[in-house]
Amino acid sequence: MNLPIRKEEGFEPAAMEPAQDFQTAISPVSVGVGISVVPQSVSQTTRPGVIYRECTRRGPRHRAGGDDIF
Repeated sequence: MNLPIRKEEGFEPAAMEPAQDFQTAISPVSVGVGISVVPQSVSQTTRPGVIYRECTRRGPRHRAGGDDIF
């Protein structure tokens, strides 16, 4: 998974784990061992230990070949 935002924000994770759903994506966050990038709609879900921050950068645009352009 290539998320250019991670380098732009000054960090490179030691490991990256893709999640099949958003609840799985925020689980490591809730126990203090990870961060996750999720759609704004997920912020309607409250979970102890999870704080949502808005990302003000523009989202990816999609090419016909399937690659995202950031």
